[in-house]
Amino acid sequence: MAQTKDKRQCASCGTPGMVYGRQDVSRDFEGAALTIPDVTGWFCSACGELEFDSPESARSFLEQVTALQRQRRSRQAAELYAIRKRLKLTQRQAAELFGGGANAFSEYERGTTRPARSTVMLLHLLDHHPELLQELRGLQH
Repeated sequence: MAQTKDKRQCASCGTPGMVYGRQDVSRDFEGAALTIPDVTGWFCSACGELEFDSPESARSFLEQVTALQRQRRSRQAAELYAIRKRLKLTQRQAAELFGGGANAFSEYERGTTRPARSTVMLLHLLDHHPELLQELRGLQH
């Protein structure tokens, strides 16, 4: 972080030690850390609050977060598609096994809908242990 320019009180926690500077900011998004480099503003060392120093800084931060979120969703969509293909499941078969409706996997694989965490975890488990797919199918009947 840059040298202290001035200090102010944090509006979130009331700590009087917010420091002006520039630093990388990490945020959690759907279980992944997104890091936005060189964010300028007021930083609270007590609670981690960030106050932007201008509307332009806030807009730039939001644009970068949005772009990283799109990338993350796109990667997850491609990953779900690849796992489903390795398991030799059609989108309809996957939807029957995991639920979510007839078009669920189409939407997951396009990144337009976020699958439940349990669906993602089960797909990863089956990707590592495809022999469990038959057992899962047997539970449906």
